[in-house]
Amino acid sequence: MNHASQVGLVAPRVFTRTCLTVYTKSMTTVQLHECCVVAYRTTSSGPEFCLVTPISENRWEFPKIALDGPDDYGAALLDQAASNAGLQGRIAIEKPLGSYVASRQNESRSMTAFLMRVEHVEDPWPSKDSHRRLWCLAEEARVRIRRKPVRRFIDLALHCLRDHAGDPARENGRPGML
Repeated sequence: MNHASQVGLVAPRVFTRTCLTVYTKSMTTVQLHECCVVAYRTTSSGPEFCLVTPISENRWEFPKIALDGPDDYGAALLDQAASNAGLQGRIAIEKPLGSYVASRQNESRSMTAFLMRVEHVEDPWPSKDSHRRLWCLAEEARVRIRRKPVRRFIDLALHCLRDHAGDPARENGRPGML
């Protein structure tokens, strides 16, 4: 018995050409970039958030849209993400509410969120045939959204709304403010 087997070391494996090919394929990563609007409206019970899901699934999330690049979001794209869910409003603050990057197998997905105060809700709405829309308080939204990084946007939105609750610019209705 040699020394390596006595101390529990395993001899290095020799990879065949097939294994090397599989390894190389797994190194190719598809990068997807999206942005979402954390759409809210104020009610007597507190802020309600708008969630959407495909009709055939129960995967609730905020209205979103695909981007060409990680920093490719703009007011027009954010408005389109909202209008697909039948929402009209304005971005509450100009900087992103938050973002995250998630990877699974050969896919990397980045999501950037913006807080949007909804001023009008359309019914019927453009994606009504393919998606369901739901308004719910923060507690229910946390339960319905499965992905933790997306749930975190609710807490960030609530924090932002509390921070700007007494902002005098808000009362003047200036664009870009809550």
